[in-house]
Amino acid sequence: ATTPHADYTSVQATWTQPTVNCSKGGDVVFWVGLGGGTASSDSLQQNGTFVQCESGKPHYSAWWETWPCNDITNYGGTVKPGDKITASTVNLGKNKYRLKLTDKTEHWSVDPTKTGCHGGTKATAEVITETPDYSTGLADLPDFKTVKYTGATINHAALAKAKPAKVIMARKGVVMDQTSKITGGTK
Repeated sequence: ATTPHADYTSVQATWTQPTVNCSKGGDVVFWVGLGGGTASSDSLQQNGTFVQCESGKPHYSAWWETWPCNDITNYGGTVKPGDKITASTVNLGKNKYRLKLTDKTEHWSVDPTKTGCHGGTKATAEVITETPDYSTGLADLPDFKTVKYTGATINHAALAKAKPAKVIMARKGVVMDQTSKITGGTK
């Protein structure tokens, strides 16, 4: 879900890392971020988990990105299916962003402050599941069944209060993934 047209300074959500079936290949990212929900946005500060399918096997990791000046960068901690993940992106002002991620199951957390790109933006806040966009195009979407985002907040209030826009992932008219009903900031 994305939330357009306001000053957004923080976003947070918790999810259980889904098991990804890589039999058909593809890559998928689960993340929270600020600034990426508009076509005119020239900066995005985000973090979450990443599953890359390599030779039919999923490789799980946690990552951060301040796009376009810093591509996806691995945090280095172990991520496994079933792990309870909480990620937050907070605009600290003066183009600084706290990109915190906690893997409660694996007992590790990181809380770095990074510099945004092009001065950052407060135009949108996102809680997203998507495929990465590589120089060769969008990755295929592997099967991960369902991911449920809970405790989703924007500016420290329930996601639903921000009147978020649902995102439906489709290619060539075929729906690949979609957001369920958003209720009380828990999905």
